[in-house]
Amino acid sequence: MITTVLARSTRTNEPARCATLLPLLATLPQPLALLEVGAAAGLCLLPDRWAYDYDGLHVPPPRPAATAPPTVRVPREPVGAAARTQSRDCVASGA
Repeated sequence: MITTVLARSTRTNEPARCATLLPLLATLPQPLALLEVGAAAGLCLLPDRWAYDYDGLHVPPPRPAATAPPTVRVPREPVGAAARTQSRDCVASGA
């Protein structure tokens, strides 16, 4: 899987990159606390709110949503259980 991840590129301002992170996040002790320091406007702090389609292998979010969750479609990769996350807003103040 490492070879596949290194061979691909993802945009850093869209939640589709969560699809490349989900298999790794699912192997870590849960729940996770994520911190985003990029330009995705917090969209990548919520990998457990998205549905994923790995070339036909559908991975729904662990919690049912009131409406159908957006689906991120990517080529099939092995996926474990969905990762659970905790998110908090973080605002940096300058002097």
